[in-house]
Amino acid sequence: ILELEIDKMYETLPPLAHFILPGGHIASSHCHAPRSICRRAERIIVELSENEKVEPIIIKYINRLSDYLFVLARKILADNNIEEIKWMPLRWFLILALIKTMPVLINQGNNPCHFQRQTFARNLIGNLARNKNSFLLKA
Repeated sequence: ILELEIDKMYETLPPLAHFILPGGHIASSHCHAPRSICRRAERIIVELSENEKVEPIIIKYINRLSDYLFVLARKILADNNIEEIKWMPLRWFLILALIKTMPVLINQGNNPCHFQRQTFARNLIGNLARNKNSFLLKA
């Protein structure tokens, strides 16, 4: 059943040309979180299968469940006309480099404000992800 649902949703989606980052809509994020848990479970089950008998169907099922959640997240974005957030290695590297320098910019006295830096980082990445005209996000 999972395989059929994956195929049905995949037919309506544009081909995947980039790695994509989780996010874009709260509902798609609710798919990416359990997807990453499925991937972790899959790695644990594969490791377990090296020492214990594990039915291959279990590994296959958890893998397909993860794929289903990934395609569902993409479908949610497509159905809501929300652009996927493309992973751009150099651009994200620049963002992270900027964030790494932030403690110098937001020191209060001699103490860096770690909480402020995290808040700034979250806000910066969120704003850049929403701003389609940002030079950091243009493909």
